[in-house]
Amino acid sequence: MQAVAGNPVAVDNPATGSIEVYARDQAGRLVHTYLHRDTGRGPWRPVGDLVFQGDPALLFDDQAAEVEIYVLAADGRVHHTSALDLRHGYTPWEPIRAVRFGAAPTIVQNAATGRTDIYAIDTTGVLRRTYKINRDHVGWRPVTDTPLTGSPAAVFHPPSGQVELFALDADGIVHYGRADHSWRALGNFAAVGRLVAVNNPTAGAVDLVARARGGELHHLRWDPSSSVAPGWKALAGRTVSDPAVAYHPGRQVVEVYATTPRGRLVRTDLGGDGWVTVGSRAGLL
Repeated sequence: MQAVAGNPVAVDNPATGSIEVYARDQAGRLVHTYLHRDTGRGPWRPVGDLVFQGDPALLFDDQAAEVEIYVLAADGRVHHTSALDLRHGYTPWEPIRAVRFGAAPTIVQNAATGRTDIYAIDTTGVLRRTYKINRDHVGWRPVTDTPLTGSPAAVFHPPSGQVELFALDADGIVHYGRADHSWRALGNFAAVGRLVAVNNPTAGAVDLVARARGGELHHLRWDPSSSVAPGWKALAGRTVSDPAVAYHPGRQVVEVYATTPRGRLVRTDLGGDGWVTVGSRAGLL
């Protein structure tokens, strides 16, 4: 069994038919396994010896047909590797320029440009963006002068044809914007930890979930075409972990996952009736 220090992150890999799973081990290095319907689970294997902090950011690049991985290294720079062949090798870890950051990056596939966009907040509170061109990256460019902190959330929203960006300020207030226009606060709800967002094609909006200081999760459904932000709504129960969200296309709902104070993984649907333990029909909280 592989002991990990952070949260595992998974991505669907249509090139291999596998779910690729990455995590930070207790030595601070990246490890990988995979789940396959026919062959089962692969062994945990290290991916280089780079020491990093936080959780890895990754996605499957449709154009390159490979998994792109970004982490915040111990030196404060964002480093990148590509899984050329998940069974045999990766490109060497490479830093992206000399800018130092305070939290892990966020990446998103920009369907309007076909590029992989990378966002991170530097040590002075400036949100910056770069993107991948072949095996290189452009320089980190400022996105907004609004002071921000932590790791941003980034979602490509097809109705707007834009990458929608969300991040916290020093007081935990959620701010929204894009790379090409001004930013605004979305209400006065104060969040802690990592903000997560997912495109919800059923609702035609972006769903955001964040954790309050008391541990409760709150939800906001944001329509980028609207000039009025609806209020944040509390989800029942408490959690001790930052949430994870995913849109389930078969059920056409957004699923929220979190860990309870008793260490159990639980799930709820946005707009659903409550939490259930993953792998059980019994309710919890």
